[in-house]
Amino acid sequence: MSTLLLVFDLIGTFVFALSGGTVAVRQRLDLFGVLVLSCAAAVSGGIVRDVLIDAHPPAALADWRYLVTAILAGLVTFRWSAAIERLRNPVQLFDAAGLTACCADGWMQADNLSGANWVRVDEPLR
Repeated sequence: MSTLLLVFDLIGTFVFALSGGTVAVRQRLDLFGVLVLSCAAAVSGGIVRDVLIDAHPPAALADWRYLVTAILAGLVTFRWSAAIERLRNPVQLFDAAGLTACCADGWMQADNLSGANWVRVDEPLR
């Protein structure tokens, strides 16, 4: 896995974990509940993506960095939930940031798997 791909994947994992942790704090869950929901929100999309593109084992299960990133985001959310709640619509904000990172990540993974030569839009077709 390339470094840029890993960075986008971990950024997406972190912000999705913030989103899940924010929902858990709003429901007044304890630290364990916040960490469980953070991890579930952070890695479930990546696991589904990896299963659909037939990448076995899924990266979130094979690499410890995903779990550590999700736990770190859960701890950040639990500790600084008051500051996070001051943001306007923090769950939507974190979901949008996660989708942005994972969109770029998914495109790069699909491009690596396909081996296709892409044509630029401004290039004339021959």
